[in-house]
Amino acid sequence: MNNSDWKPSVPHPTLEAFATGLAARLPGPWTSKYQRHAEYKDQYRTTNQLWDTGHVDYVVSTYVLPHEAVLRGPEGEQLYVTHRPRHSHQFVVAALQPDIDGLKPHHFHGVEEPNGIAVPNDPARAAACVARRVLTRYQLALHEVLHNAAEQPEPPHRPRSSPHLPALRPAASARPWRLHLSTRSFIARPTPPGYTGIYIHLDGEPDSKLPLLLASFQFRFGRDLDAMTQHLVDDVAVGWEELGSDLLDGAPPATIAALTGGAPWPSRTLDNLKTLDGSPPVRMTVTETTAADQDMAWGYVLRPQGIEVIPVQYAPSGTVFNWDTNPVTDFSNPSSWNTAALTQPSATPQTAPTSAAPGARRTSPSKEAARGPHRARPTGHSR
Repeated sequence: MNNSDWKPSVPHPTLEAFATGLAARLPGPWTSKYQRHAEYKDQYRTTNQLWDTGHVDYVVSTYVLPHEAVLRGPEGEQLYVTHRPRHSHQFVVAALQPDIDGLKPHHFHGVEEPNGIAVPNDPARAAACVARRVLTRYQLALHEVLHNAAEQPEPPHRPRSSPHLPALRPAASARPWRLHLSTRSFIARPTPPGYTGIYIHLDGEPDSKLPLLLASFQFRFGRDLDAMTQHLVDDVAVGWEELGSDLLDGAPPATIAALTGGAPWPSRTLDNLKTLDGSPPVRMTVTETTAADQDMAWGYVLRPQGIEVIPVQYAPSGTVFNWDTNPVTDFSNPSSWNTAALTQPSATPQTAPTSAAPGARRTSPSKEAARGPHRARPTGHSR
């Protein structure tokens, strides 16, 4: 079977059998679970747990993969298995984060990833390669992680230059990014029934998104909500990999330094995705009727009065943070918000108290009303 015959919507007939045969030949009792993906974004449920920064990380970040298998070992080990794109007689096998209670992101700091490998499609030969190369590295890395967990069960206190200045991104060398940055979210414009928006893969937590979006509105877009919505929602072909510090263009140097820690990073879209049959990837649209089923954790709706922050798995609406809110406010503790808006469905979003940005210009209610509702353009998707 050549690659041109393999459509993303049709699973390769041998992956499930291969994974089952591989599990049966690994040392110790291993199980295998096969799963198809109805949509591209479904693969993130597993690949967000990938413990790999090598070849397999490239594969899952670049290709639309129609299916997968997850192998589970005797001590919480987990392995990810799928076809190697453009190599019809090979598979890739890589480590997933171990399924062990009590492990936290800081336990993985400083631990080298047990990167995965490509293997032949013969389960016996593949098992020998996996046992010798992947599982050996996995056990060494897992030993270090468990040692870190025993030595420091809770995360260390991270000092800040000010209690009100959040550090959005720890240094790249100190963050296992898949562990605490792959939080599914979306950014959207309001529509008469609810909202329509676009998927964002990384950094979905409010303490990351709110400062960027508030500063972007106040400075880069000069408080032009239509231009901001056009850039962040309407003009995106597939989806966002992450929103970057380029959204802070025009902000005061002190604000940029507070929100980036002096380490800028670019916004990236998912336009580089490749499908195995060469067809264009599908736009990852999110609406009020699909967000929960798409496993979104947070939604950010760009409303005339401010940003509505929706905890998707708990409520259909959320708190609205006024556009004049200081972007260097500490948003890291959702319990300090209006908790009724977080836990109880509400037809009308709750507005959070404003913490005005220094020198920010307030927009009068009359000007907000004059803008009128935004019209939705027709469009073609943690923790």
